[in-house]
Amino acid sequence: MATGTDKGCLASLISELGILYRAALNDEGELADTVAEVSVIAGALRNHGVENVVWLETALKEAIFFNYRQARTENDRGRLHHAETLVYVAKIKNAPLYKIGATTNLDRRMKEIANMVPQGVVVIGTAPGGTGYEARLHRQFKAFREAGEWFRLPPNQAEMLENMIRQARNDDT
Repeated sequence: MATGTDKGCLASLISELGILYRAALNDEGELADTVAEVSVIAGALRNHGVENVVWLETALKEAIFFNYRQARTENDRGRLHHAETLVYVAKIKNAPLYKIGATTNLDRRMKEIANMVPQGVVVIGTAPGGTGYEARLHRQFKAFREAGEWFRLPPNQAEMLENMIRQARNDDT
């Protein structure tokens, strides 16, 4: 059971995360500094025994990266509908957590995600289709949505997703 002091400290740390997130949304501060501060606060929360902090940390970092990229590459958003856009499925190593996303540069995107997920990420598959196909996959697996573009899939659903990506890739060839 947390003491009054522990609860106050936890509330303060969570409040700091909220402040960082709002600052990132308003494009304040440097990206690397903001992401580093999120990691420090998440570490403090873990030290206080808060469970599943990795999800809070990952979701905040992803939102911060997304906002940063969107603010700087607004013109690139239109390209995500382009034929060169890949829909990708990535999985956190040793966890049933899958990310369904779209990108025009898979290597860059995987590096960005690797910075957010300390356990590591593996690409399960890619297929053409842009944001339209990505949105269809999000709808298909919405019951398993964990946060943002992350899905906690049981084995049968993970297999179905892998088959769908494989089929979409084969249909394009």
